[in-house]
Amino acid sequence: MEPSGKNSKALIRVVLIITAILGLVSIGTAYYFYQIKDVSPTDTSAAEGCGCYYVLSQESLNSCANATPEDAFEFRAGTKNSNGVCSVTCDERTAADIKSSTQTPTLLLCKQDSFTANPGCVDLSVENADGDRLPEGVTPSEEVTLKATFVAPTSVTPQNGDYYKGFSFTINGEKVDIAKANAQVTGSGSDKTYTISTQFSDYKNAEKVTVQAFGTTVTNSEMTSQACLRTISVEQPKVASCSNMSMNLTDDNKPKVSDISMDVNSVSEVSSLAIEFQVGTESTKITTKDITSKYIDGTIILDQAFLYDTDNFTSTKSFSLLDTEITKYDVTATVLVNGEKVDSTACAASESLPSTTPSEEEPTTGEEEEPTPTDEEPTNTDTSSFVTTKTASKQCVERTSPNNTIKYTIEVENIDTAYEDITSIKDKLPLGFSYTAGSSEINGAAVADDDFVTVTTVGSTQEIVWQTENGWSVKDNDSLTIVFSATANSTALSGSNLNEVVVTPVNTPTDATKLRSQVDVEVAQSCTAPETALFDSNVAKAVLGLLVIVLATAFYYSQSGDRLTEKILTSGIYKSVYKSLRFTGLKLTEPRKYFEEKAIYSLEKRRGDKGDK
Repeated sequence: MEPSGKNSKALIRVVLIITAILGLVSIGTAYYFYQIKDVSPTDTSAAEGCGCYYVLSQESLNSCANATPEDAFEFRAGTKNSNGVCSVTCDERTAADIKSSTQTPTLLLCKQDSFTANPGCVDLSVENADGDRLPEGVTPSEEVTLKATFVAPTSVTPQNGDYYKGFSFTINGEKVDIAKANAQVTGSGSDKTYTISTQFSDYKNAEKVTVQAFGTTVTNSEMTSQACLRTISVEQPKVASCSNMSMNLTDDNKPKVSDISMDVNSVSEVSSLAIEFQVGTESTKITTKDITSKYIDGTIILDQAFLYDTDNFTSTKSFSLLDTEITKYDVTATVLVNGEKVDSTACAASESLPSTTPSEEEPTTGEEEEPTPTDEEPTNTDTSSFVTTKTASKQCVERTSPNNTIKYTIEVENIDTAYEDITSIKDKLPLGFSYTAGSSEINGAAVADDDFVTVTTVGSTQEIVWQTENGWSVKDNDSLTIVFSATANSTALSGSNLNEVVVTPVNTPTDATKLRSQVDVEVAQSCTAPETALFDSNVAKAVLGLLVIVLATAFYYSQSGDRLTEKILTSGIYKSVYKSLRFTGLKLTEPRKYFEEKAIYSLEKRRGDKGDK
């Protein structure tokens, strides 16, 4: 049966209505998922920003390769244009005024390409009472001002002209709230800038203080960035100590101690100075009388005449106690400054004695003896060549279990042609991450934390150091591998989190930049959150469109389609929807005809209601 022209037109209207409804549902779904989406591992929006930061060059920070934004005294944030050029000017001559103990300080200008394009917080400074930025550490009694600058975030719609409703600092994990009313506001509209500050002087005997600034937007989003995270070193009073001791012997058949030299550091005021020696296998104690006159420029030197004269000791004994020793001379020293013992763990020496005397020696033939071959490992005593890499088991972690754990792998490869030694390996975890106790493996074998691992908490982050008494000796073209686990806590920051490892070799590195390695990990509310809407795939969109066309064609040419169309056209729902849409169109385009048809429709409806009764 051929469909009538009237039914054909009606069917087309039905298909168009269904298509419009599907389109509206798709748009609504897309908008919904766009609003709820979280930071995901493949989100690249954070890579559109750029910036630079200024660091005071010091012995441990002599290049940008071993500096991070946390070391900076000033940060500048911007965005890249279509040509990849950063919008901020970075020039050493334009850096802010600083207060440094160095008469002619050298500044490092370091670029930061992977910086969020919408940071909110763009700078955090540590200033003294005169408003000068402090690029170095602070003293325990020094009061400083923490000052942070926030800009209007483009992702936030202002309320009553304001983008933020509150601010805060975290100082070693402790939160300090700053009311919005106390912020200095400049500019207007999207050019508004908010500056907050607070005074701080309670360092609580910490060697380092981690400071971070946060802004809470009117939509309850928390804004911060790398630009507003600082680590401040606190210059604690130096403790006196004996850091080194050397002992020399005479060339006699039965040698004596020719001299002893000791380095004593951080001694400010000296009213009396003495040394308590333990000598020989019996560890007999003998203590010198006051030797303040022999303490010159941090060094004490005692010669043979002094050491073997009993008048220089508080007892009737001297270094002649060593005359009975046969194999070696063992001497340890404890330094007493103003009657108090100072740290002297490094002040010990031992010298072996000759095993034979000339009369007991066998006659020589005048021929040189061949050296005895040994199995000792070849070592490079001058330089070392290590390459460090850092990888993570995940690209994204959450803040709650079970998706908040991550495994890191550190590999240190010796690319030299000889064995090289490593003293220690230090890893600085991102803010809000913590080391999983007992998780360390070295070269595939689990190790005890007490023997190899030291974890130090610095503010809201941790530093992990792996080291042994004798370090590690790595064969040429071989590697040292450390694997450990960490957990992201509730204080971890959303977005990209940098994890850095630093290797300390025994010998001078040929390339110090290769002793460091970094890896980025995303922290998100949900690492599996959808990024966009329902139909991301072009194939899915094409299939959906084709399906609609096929269904419409099938209905158009089938008897089932005619029957379904007739049911739809005679249904009260269709009539109501169709009339509403038609009346709305007439009301906007032909008001007169609208009132005429509205009156006729009302009259027919009343007649129909009476007929039903």
